[in-house]
Amino acid sequence: MKDFLSRIYPIAIVAILILCLYNFWQFRNANTVTTSDETNRVFERVTRSGQLRVGYLINPPYLYKKGSSGEFSGIFYDVMEELGKRLNLKVVWVEEANLATISEGLDNNRYDLIAYPLWRSSERAKKVAFSTPLYYTPVGCYSRVDDNRFDSDLSLINSPGVKVSTIDGELAESIAKKDYPKAQITPLPSLSDYSQMLLQVATKKADVTFHSMVEAIRYMEKNPNTIKQVSREPIRVYAECYVLPIQDYQFQTMINETVLEMIENGFIKKAFKDNGESPDEYFMPATPYSLPEIK
Repeated sequence: MKDFLSRIYPIAIVAILILCLYNFWQFRNANTVTTSDETNRVFERVTRSGQLRVGYLINPPYLYKKGSSGEFSGIFYDVMEELGKRLNLKVVWVEEANLATISEGLDNNRYDLIAYPLWRSSERAKKVAFSTPLYYTPVGCYSRVDDNRFDSDLSLINSPGVKVSTIDGELAESIAKKDYPKAQITPLPSLSDYSQMLLQVATKKADVTFHSMVEAIRYMEKNPNTIKQVSREPIRVYAECYVLPIQDYQFQTMINETVLEMIENGFIKKAFKDNGESPDEYFMPATPYSLPEIK
């Protein structure tokens, strides 16, 4: 019996080692295939189907949707439809996105990208990728017109007695938490109109908010003597980008190169002008070339 065990023992050890190596090889190959499929899933589906399914945010004048007909219009409707034409893809406007859950929508394949530029941020970059910026937005701080507490020192916002108006998942919330962690946040639902943050300040439901300077100027023109800009200079300047799946590099490259092409040949500025907006009010990307001097 001992002789038998002594002969069979080395064979068993070798068999176990072979089995372990085989299982490791299978595991590695399976993971490699899965990672590859996961990385390219959107690019492959979009190019195979010929459709680009997009989520969106309604925010005139950038994007409108008529309630009765469901028709879209606006700057970024024109830009997205042009992007689809250049890629020979049909753009399908799937659903209005929720700011707080845009990454889940992308992960669950409800849409392939967010067809409305959003502020690029480090917080969002943990879960999503960003396209080449279409333009840049300066952000200001706003309070009621008769509230002078913060005029000379924005750090005074950082107090438990100060209320900051935000929208869930929107970057005013991020600014408040980073720069003024002691202040109270008074959040609005994620699908709220951005102007509601300014309205909360004007109606004394909040003391300050952080908002696009272009949109805030228009609000103040329509609603004089309600709010004012506290900071003369922007407190932030954010890149406005389409939001993309975080791991699909081929898809990102396809979208980025097309956006860059539209910037370089002037289509982005044209879309602003065609929709009654002046590109000069915004921080537009500089073209990566200069015209030769005429001698």
